[in-house]
Amino acid sequence: MGYALSSLAYIYLMISLTAYTPQMYNNHQTCKTTRQNSFNLRGGRMKLKDRFVLSYFAAGFLPLLLLGIWSIINLNNLNIKTMSAFYNAQLFQINNNINTLLLSVKQDVESFSADKTLASVSYHTFTNFLEADEKTFKYQFSSQEQLIINKFLSYKQAHPYVNSVYIGFINGAFVRSEIRPRPTKYDPRVRIWYKLAAENPGKTMQTQPYLSLTSDDVNIAMAKTIYFNSELRGVFGIDLTLDRISNFVHNIKLLKGSYIMLADSSGMILTNPDKTKLFKHISILNGKTISKIMENREGFLKIPMDKIPSYIFYYTSPELGWKICAVVPVRTAQEQSLNILFGMGLSIIILAILCLLASYYMADKLSNPFNRLINDMRGLSEKIKNRGNIDKIDIRGDEEVQNLAKAFNNMGKNLSDAYKELDSNFKRVTELDKLKSAFVSMISHELRTPLTIIKGSSLLLKKSMDTPINKKQSELLEMIVNSANKFQIIIEDLLDITKIESGVFSVKKTLCNISSAADESINNVFEPARQKNIMLIKNYNDELFWQADVFRLGRIFSNLLNNAIKFSPENSGVNLEIEILPGSMTGFPDYLKNTIKPDEEYLKISVTDNGPGIQDIYKDKIFDKFFQVEDILTRKHQGAGIGLSIAKGLSEAHGGFIWVVSDGVDKGSKFCVILPKI
Repeated sequence: MGYALSSLAYIYLMISLTAYTPQMYNNHQTCKTTRQNSFNLRGGRMKLKDRFVLSYFAAGFLPLLLLGIWSIINLNNLNIKTMSAFYNAQLFQINNNINTLLLSVKQDVESFSADKTLASVSYHTFTNFLEADEKTFKYQFSSQEQLIINKFLSYKQAHPYVNSVYIGFINGAFVRSEIRPRPTKYDPRVRIWYKLAAENPGKTMQTQPYLSLTSDDVNIAMAKTIYFNSELRGVFGIDLTLDRISNFVHNIKLLKGSYIMLADSSGMILTNPDKTKLFKHISILNGKTISKIMENREGFLKIPMDKIPSYIFYYTSPELGWKICAVVPVRTAQEQSLNILFGMGLSIIILAILCLLASYYMADKLSNPFNRLINDMRGLSEKIKNRGNIDKIDIRGDEEVQNLAKAFNNMGKNLSDAYKELDSNFKRVTELDKLKSAFVSMISHELRTPLTIIKGSSLLLKKSMDTPINKKQSELLEMIVNSANKFQIIIEDLLDITKIESGVFSVKKTLCNISSAADESINNVFEPARQKNIMLIKNYNDELFWQADVFRLGRIFSNLLNNAIKFSPENSGVNLEIEILPGSMTGFPDYLKNTIKPDEEYLKISVTDNGPGIQDIYKDKIFDKFFQVEDILTRKHQGAGIGLSIAKGLSEAHGGFIWVVSDGVDKGSKFCVILPKI
């Protein structure tokens, strides 16, 4: 228990603190040692943790363990006969449901056959298929025949499990609730339902399943003879297809993964979720093993069904002779049987309550010093964060709690000292940074005037000399002008970076032609590109408009292009691509996925070079001011290292983002900028 308390208290304080210093590491080691020592037994005296664990084990764990073992044993030895009785009861109910359905149809057959208006009709002009030609046959219903059809159809529509209602007369006429799918030759008097009813006059007869003459359905017919004045007029019948009985059966709710299967007295499968198995012998499911269900009235088998171990509980319908089977996966049956353990779970809860009562005394004894320790640690944490004076935690109690209090006292003192030192250093660094920014700004402003004079005087001198100058003098003047231009760019960059850092930098967005700004930037960098024989490739439309500060946007173009030209080898190329894309297609890095709106449009600027590439460790640092990947003493490329930093500041001032893509050293780089629409 001492170990648990120490760990919880330690984690709590660590979450509360806002910084981590080397001094904290030393205290962490102290606490770690304290926790490790709590495992030991000193002088034969059992520690707080050990006493609590032993009490919990004695009061609760052993009884729960014994109860769990007993439950597992009983779970594995569940009486399968109980399950069999349960499912046989369900199958008995299903049989009753099917019989009720068939009995209802039987009663309707008897009601129709007793209808005098149906028995007394003049059927000699009714539809007759004895000599029907499928190609030329046409239906011509008399008004009396149409009334019968309407009556039959109305009954069928009200009874979804009925497939067809019909009557066959002794002259071969045949009236049906709907027209036959194919008007082929048809004599109702030779059909099994007619003959069975005619052989049993006055009785409602049920046929065995038989194949329909005009479709692929397998039907079961209920039929009865119709008499008028003791004269046989015909046979009335109602068909139920096995497909509709199958739908009726499959609507019966069973356990997950279970289903009902019907087979007739010969073993032919009447219903099955797998339609390919219908009307085939039951032996196709599992050979001789499953055929055993035909030998007994009821029972169960455990066999693989479609490679899934399953129980088959079966029951024989006394009225139909059909086998009604419930196929239940073994796993489903086992899951269902777990419900039996609910009572055992209640017992476990009662024992757990008793266990809690037994351990309450020790928990209460431990809680008081622990709560005081937690409260003192909260105060310690707040004082450390607020840079207040640290008061020592004074807890009297068990050894573990006292050791923990001592460890936190040491940690608190070290953290307080470290924070004071950090605050002092931070203030010094902040002041130095302000002085640096002020110095850079001052120097830049002071250098502007003499630099302008040098540049202007050089140009004036070059143009106004009365006598021709030699080549050497011309080159010297050109060097002065070029150096002044470079120096001016550096000064402008320093001023911009100072403004960005100080927060006084702003952009003024207007609807501008991005393509024109890009063209102007390309013209500005054309000369350094020409000197290295670098091809500048434009990949954007001539008319591309966007809301932006056109001057600041030009600086972004120029800085990215200058950077690409600087680091690209001679005789290579630099590609500038500009396009308007939805956010989802901008190729933004993962850290922007919660910022970029996928459906909104963005302006994407990409500058691709064939330079030395950038390692992953430098991809974030290269946008820091004055950062250079090359060593300052050995680098080959000139520059102050603030061009990309300015590009980043200008992009963010527009509400946009900048990142770099590179596959590594010597693989080139691609700098990407995206700007939102507003």
